[in-house]
Amino acid sequence: MPRSIKNAPKTLAVGDLHVDSFGTWRDLEGRLVWGIDDFDEAWPLPYTNDLVRLAASVKLAIDANLLHLNLRDACGYLAEGYRKGLRTGGAPITLAEREQHLERLGIDAIKPIDHFWRKLNMLPVARPRPPRDARHALEHSLPHPFEFKVVRRVAGTGSLGRPRFLAIGEWKGALIAREAKAMLPSACAWLDRRSPRRTYGEEILEIAVRAHDPFQEVRNGWLIRRLSPELIRSRFSTGRRNATR
Repeated sequence: MPRSIKNAPKTLAVGDLHVDSFGTWRDLEGRLVWGIDDFDEAWPLPYTNDLVRLAASVKLAIDANLLHLNLRDACGYLAEGYRKGLRTGGAPITLAEREQHLERLGIDAIKPIDHFWRKLNMLPVARPRPPRDARHALEHSLPHPFEFKVVRRVAGTGSLGRPRFLAIGEWKGALIAREAKAMLPSACAWLDRRSPRRTYGEEILEIAVRAHDPFQEVRNGWLIRRLSPELIRSRFSTGRRNATR
């Protein structure tokens, strides 16, 4: 990595930003919002880290014929978007009104996964039972009264080692689900053994300029979020444009 990139000023970075790090959620007003939804590797890093990693993932997607863009143009869009964000202070991206092109990306180009609830219901019941703090975090996020089962879930690639538990059940005539994923220190903590073994996911969520997901929170060391077929994460690396979150 060039010295000018490695020694750039530090900020609280996503840490593992790539084309698959974006997805949709509903904000407090029920509006569909698009943005970064993976903060597992958040860490104080040179601001260039996120830009270089995102540009590298764009090149891989282009080389695999999953993105139909010229690499030079794509990098220009990234740089200009970053500069514009700095100039304006950033802004949430809601997929309506002013963001019509992104509305097409979020609603038309990305389709909900087939048989979403059936696939979740087929997951094995968690054995042994999830840790008490994980179950309490899930219960806090769910409506009351609510009968649910807790299953084990595997998702993503970079976070395969993180325990995940899913609470799923029927409420007022339809299924609802909440996921609890263990918050663990970034790989940067392992790389720099002098660094404190802490997590930055909650902090970066709090300071991010975004229309926040009211169901997403960190509680007792677990990231809690609502799962739904309309909440979709972009998938370019696998050649698919949709997946469960």
